[in-house]
Amino acid sequence: MNPSTNTQVSCNGPCRKRFPPAAVNMDQATANVLLSTCRTPGLQWLCPECHHSVNLQLSTANRDGTDLPPELWIEIFRNLNKRAMLRVRSTCRRWRDIVDQNQSLRKEFGIRFLFKTTLDEQFSPENLFPASCATLFRATIVTVDAWWPPFGAGLTELFLGNCEVALPVLLGMLKETPNLTKLTLGSINYTTAEEVEVDFRLEKLDDLASDWVFEVFRNMAPRLRRLKLSSELKGEQEAKACRLLEAVQGTLKELEGNLTPFMLKKIAGMDRLELKSVVHRGEADLAVQLSRMKLSIEELDIIADNEDLCKIGRNLAKLRKARFALEDSGTVVPSFLDEMPLLKVLHLEGIGAYLNLNLLKSAHLISLHLNQFNFTGDCLQRYLTNCPNLQVLAISNCALDSWSDIFTARFNSLRCLRLCSNWVEKDIMSVPEKLIHLTELFISDLKMTKAELLVKLLRKCPQLAKLTIGSMETINDEFVGKLSRFPHLRELHIYGCPLTDKSVKLVVDSGSHLRVQLDCNNISDAAIDLLSYVMRSRE
Repeated sequence: MNPSTNTQVSCNGPCRKRFPPAAVNMDQATANVLLSTCRTPGLQWLCPECHHSVNLQLSTANRDGTDLPPELWIEIFRNLNKRAMLRVRSTCRRWRDIVDQNQSLRKEFGIRFLFKTTLDEQFSPENLFPASCATLFRATIVTVDAWWPPFGAGLTELFLGNCEVALPVLLGMLKETPNLTKLTLGSINYTTAEEVEVDFRLEKLDDLASDWVFEVFRNMAPRLRRLKLSSELKGEQEAKACRLLEAVQGTLKELEGNLTPFMLKKIAGMDRLELKSVVHRGEADLAVQLSRMKLSIEELDIIADNEDLCKIGRNLAKLRKARFALEDSGTVVPSFLDEMPLLKVLHLEGIGAYLNLNLLKSAHLISLHLNQFNFTGDCLQRYLTNCPNLQVLAISNCALDSWSDIFTARFNSLRCLRLCSNWVEKDIMSVPEKLIHLTELFISDLKMTKAELLVKLLRKCPQLAKLTIGSMETINDEFVGKLSRFPHLRELHIYGCPLTDKSVKLVVDSGSHLRVQLDCNNISDAAIDLLSYVMRSRE
């Protein structure tokens, strides 16, 4: 055989010919992949002539009526991600129409207008495809022209942030968005806040976030389920907010905003207001009062100390999801957990307090997030063992005696573990039992002095499918080479670690179906391009 054929790529089409890469305008990275001895199984390449022949056959088949009906294409497209959907939409006019005319497919698309755009009589966006979500940031909105009504009719979400607009102009825009379900108005500079009568209703709008409250909201949005207000309501704004709450009390379920004594007094008289979720970052005493009024609350996000949380727990028997910023300092026993035995999700943030979790248990807890705590003795291990249904565990910015504080616990159902920016007194790890249900592991900025500790952990995770590692000096090319020992691993993302092009070669030559993303400064652009090409071929 002529040795030169070793540098020629073979066509997998009908011709079966060999071509020098340069003769078919092929870049060297693509040629290296096709010529590799560890070429991904199923990876095919067609020369230009065969590629044209195959496309012609497919085109003829479609003209003969053998193409699938729209209903089947819709079912196929539902399984695609956003990037793949964009490629589908640009393939042909028929597929574009199928996507554009189906709301369930169109909801995957969003439009973000250019930073500091000015919308006036001269503004006329080109190639504006139907989207369900639109974002305007730091835009100046003078008026909207004929392009807006057909575009607005397809919107279900609209976000305006740091924009400049007159209230009448904004209302004119909203009139053309009859299908809007979510509206966010953040830090808007209203050039005029003159309120005008509105002759329309956004019957589908159930989620409103606004720093300013206007009287027109009561008629415009009669069916709100979620309302997010400014963190500081005063004077007339406070009164308008209460009138809005009263108008939508029959449908409102979620409320976010710092409550005031005036608002609490008004809420006490709203008998039809059955709140399910409340976010209040103000005085804890107001949250305690609200818990006595609205026993329907199931989700709560507040700042409070352990004593107030105990009171709230005794009032809210239906509480299932909580995010608490714990104000206590020193050593604290979070006895509020005994008053909330049915909690399923808990996010607990501290200010460096020492948690004593001994003798506490949360039998129904599914998800636990701990941030900025120290722990006394082996209380963390004991508490985690007393959470038999725990599926998600996240620990960040905490001080531990050793990694064994976590891994000596008995996890019966843990599926996702996230460890970020924690530090240990002793860099040792004991994992006596396999984490048989763990499928996702995220670790970042941990002071592990030896990568072998992480390898030791991975050996105890037989079902691990997704691994993310960030900002760890001990994660190197040698570590990447050891990942071939874990066949269940399907997704790998490493960022901010001292990897080189050698890691890319190890991934490419492995020939596995592992999806890999490497974002590390020491990897060359050519290696990143090669990795991207290989990953696309594995889709």
